[in-house]
Order: sequence, then structure tokens, then C-alpha cells
Amino acid sequence: MLRPRQLDDVAAQLAGEDEEIVRWLLEGRASTPHGVETHIAKSLRRWQSGAARRDLGIRLAATDRLVGNIEANLADDDFGAGEVNISYAIFPTYRGQGLASRAVGLLCAYLGRETDAVRAMLKIDERNLASLRVAAAAGFEPAGRVLERGDGERLVVFRRALHPPRPHATPPAAGRSS
Repeated sequence: MLRPRQLDDVAAQLAGEDEEIVRWLLEGRASTPHGVETHIAKSLRRWQSGAARRDLGIRLAATDRLVGNIEANLADDDFGAGEVNISYAIFPTYRGQGLASRAVGLLCAYLGRETDAVRAMLKIDERNLASLRVAAAAGFEPAGRVLERGDGERLVVFRRALHPPRPHATPPAAGRSS
């Protein structure tokens, strides 16, 4: 399940952070207790104000244990109107169980219901094989774009529609009455 992280999640967030999370999401800088607390407090304020960034904890429904985090950014500079960037991380102990693709699917369902966004977007470093697998498992397709950063990083862009196409109503047959 997904829900906003709370201040009592700081220790679990720090305990779940590993080299992979630091490398792919934190630009090589490990978190500090103060930094995580500040981030969670800021995220809670964003939720209250309806801001463009929506940060959530990924939790096991049976135990409410925090197993990762996921964020939707409805105002990402790399994307246009109606496109929302999603980023996610699963703590090491819980990887390989389909939790990331499930969380992305839950977030896409929420975004499709509760926002005006029409397309979910992922930016994945081409070397991050685990996230490339999550994109496929969550129903994303390559968008045909690669973002190149100044440090040589190459991000492959993926997309997924948030609103499935609506079936057209079949008009009643002419000349028949019911």
C-alpha cells in the first residue's frame, strides 16, 4: 500500500537506504537523520497544500512496514503538461518481490483518478537494470527519448498512459426497436 511517510518513519527510511539507493536516487550522497526528517516534513506540507510533488511510503499491507518510497512530480522540467515523473526505491530486503512495479501501478491508478495528468513518465539510468525491469513489469514502453546529463549519465525515458482508452459506445442498429 502507499501512504505519505510520517516523521516516525525516519529510522526505517535510514535503515533501508543502501548503496543502490544512494547511487540511483540520491546522487551519491547518503541521507542523514536530519535530512530525512526535513524531507518528510516538507513532503507532508506538500500533501496538505496539493503541491506538484507527492512523496509516499511503500508499505506492506499486512504489517504496515515501510519497504521503500515513491514520488510523483507533476511539474518535472524534463516533461510537458499532463506528464508526471515517477521515481521509486525499494529497500534491499524487499527487492525482487514485485513491490516496485506494484507500487508504480498503484501510484498510476491514483494519478489517473485524482489528477489531470494523462501520462506517467520514468527516467531511468541505462545502467540501472533493476529499474529497467520495473518499467517493463509496470506496463511502461520506451518513449524514444534519452536524456543526457553533463556528467555522462544517460537516462532512458519510458511512458504509460494513465487513462485507458474509453471504449466507444455502439449506437443502436438503425430501423430496430427494442
